[in-house]
Amino acid sequence: MKQKQFEAEHAELWREIDAILTGASLSNEALPAYYRRLCQCLALALQRGYSPTLTDYLQRMAFDCHSRIYGSVVERPMPAAVIRCSNASFVRMSRVTRSASSVVQFQARLPGR
Repeated sequence: MKQKQFEAEHAELWREIDAILTGASLSNEALPAYYRRLCQCLALALQRGYSPTLTDYLQRMAFDCHSRIYGSVVERPMPAAVIRCSNASFVRMSRVTRSASSVVQFQARLPGR
């Protein structure tokens, strides 16, 4: 399908989404369904190699829809328990690596090898 035909076929959907995002429309209930259709449009546009202008426009709109539906991402500090767990895992892995390295070095010193 040509890009112009694709744009014409989906222009109404994009206008509806834009109206919701700008506040011109109050039908927020339809946004999740529109968002799914928009993601399909974006995937098709990327797969078919449509212009970067179109794909950037769709990506921006998809991001805005996602933010509206799921909320904005807030930077959260990592809980101390997670940090302790990952540090402990790192220490265990480094011990295993050192042990394996020692075994290999020992085997290399054996006569006949």
